[in-house]
Amino acid sequence: MPLRESFLCVLLSFLCVVLSVICFSVIRKHVDEEDSEISKQWAVSGGSILAAVMAIAALCYSTRKPTKDFEKLQQDLNSLKGENERLRKENEYLKKQNENFKEYSRGLENKIKVLQEDLKELRRNTNACVYALDKEWIKMTDAHVNVTPDPDTASPSLTVSEDGSLVRFTGERAQEWPSVLGREGFTSGRHYWQVEVGVKGNWILGVSTHPHEKSIPEKPEEGYWLMRLVKGKTCTAVSQSGDQILQLEKGCQVWGVCLDYEGGRLSFYNAETRFHIYTLEGPFPGQVYPIFSPGSHDKGPLIINVKVKNV
Repeated sequence: MPLRESFLCVLLSFLCVVLSVICFSVIRKHVDEEDSEISKQWAVSGGSILAAVMAIAALCYSTRKPTKDFEKLQQDLNSLKGENERLRKENEYLKKQNENFKEYSRGLENKIKVLQEDLKELRRNTNACVYALDKEWIKMTDAHVNVTPDPDTASPSLTVSEDGSLVRFTGERAQEWPSVLGREGFTSGRHYWQVEVGVKGNWILGVSTHPHEKSIPEKPEEGYWLMRLVKGKTCTAVSQSGDQILQLEKGCQVWGVCLDYEGGRLSFYNAETRFHIYTLEGPFPGQVYPIFSPGSHDKGPLIINVKVKNV
């Protein structure tokens, strides 16, 4: 202990002083009794002993530890050791919490993926009218393309405006479904476009693999994926897989059409409410073209490439 060492140092210094006094007395006695030669020897020896004693006392004094400073340093060291141990335990706890969070996050991501796949499967199997969430809607509308009708592919009974934004029935009713194709066909990727049908009672929207036909057959076979409205009441999804009559709760005036070529899917949405209406399945054999028919019962136009809004 520091206190004990200080006491021993003081005691040793005291003993050195006593020894020095004794040595000095012995030397003086010999100096008085012996001859001068012996006295010199004793004087030298005594001086050496006295120097050694004084050196020991000085060394002992110089190596004394400052008790209070040492205790303060010891307390600081113990405090640092305690703080280091606390930080070590806290670090271990945080590492464990981080691992638990990562594991929970991975589990949550897996659950989200499973739910997304289940939702896709539900839509595929039921074609339920499901609201498109923000992320899904933005991803789809980011694939927006400006579809321009090609007048060279239009039926003689149709008129395409100069800017390609309007398709209107203006001729004689020689065909039930006169049509026009978009200028560009698609062989890959995702593409989205919008068409305003307004309150028209007859129209057809979709895609076709027939670049030279200027009208749509009453009963399309291979190469057509269509949505058809008749007399403002009967809405039918048409493809080579068969026709599916849809029950729409209310009329849709702006339709969104989304082509996922690699996925083999053509989906239709109410572009004003984001509700998914129906999806037709591919796959698509080769190049497909957007196709439009305003019908042949009224002069109301189809308005193509309506400005996309993130409703």
